[in-house]
Amino acid sequence: GTEATEGALKLAKRFTGRSEIIAAKNSYHGNTQGAMSVCGVERQNQAYRPLVPGVRFITFNNELELNKITTKTACVILETIQGGAGFIEPSNSFLKKVKKKCEDVGALLILDEIQTG
Repeated sequence: GTEATEGALKLAKRFTGRSEIIAAKNSYHGNTQGAMSVCGVERQNQAYRPLVPGVRFITFNNELELNKITTKTACVILETIQGGAGFIEPSNSFLKKVKKKCEDVGALLILDEIQTG
């Protein structure tokens, strides 16, 4: 899963020519340098700083924060269900609105479904 995350992040940056990545707070995507950079758990990341720059975080299910996704954003990476955060399911409209916002600004959407299967 971690290698898939790393590959998807690199592909998004190369394809879009952009460097900003949006991820969710309290997410888990792996234990390599790049994957940890998009894991929004500071207590896990603190000892390994500096991580990959250009990562911004949103709160999972908070549609008001989708304005952070802009024309500078290469990709948004999310778990379809936040497993490490306590099995948090997306609201009915959250993932659809994330997809629409990504389409509107030309960003790629990466859905990490390793834990959910």
